[in-house]
Amino acid sequence: LSSFGGVVLADGRSTGVVMEFSADGKLYALSGMGDFDVFDPTAMVWTKLNNSPSGTPPEATSGMGMAFSTDGNLYLFGGHRGCFTERSCMFNPVLNDLHVFDPIGMQWRDLSGSVRGTPPEARKQMGMEASADGKLY
Repeated sequence: LSSFGGVVLADGRSTGVVMEFSADGKLYALSGMGDFDVFDPTAMVWTKLNNSPSGTPPEATSGMGMAFSTDGNLYLFGGHRGCFTERSCMFNPVLNDLHVFDPIGMQWRDLSGSVRGTPPEARKQMGMEASADGKLY
């Protein structure tokens, strides 16, 4: 990885990393420790986004689902809050919250209380995909 510029994600604190490519080919990575990074393969550069976005980011969570939808936004669902050691995983909650990140506006939003219908049960270690019609599975 010595040919990559910027900050390399694998810094020893990257517990429970989920990664997803955006439509413009950038790789977004969110770790269980709350680190948020983007890799631009054209420029071969990692950029830390931790302090750049406005809004309320999701709490440090591992095992969440993450997918870009056709609207260009990055959605995160569920996960296991504070699961950084085997002991902490036994006592910390599994989540069913829903967050969205707008990479153009650089803003996080918590959608948990603003969506219609009954949310899925809390879950962790799952995949998440967006269909061509914009639905998340």
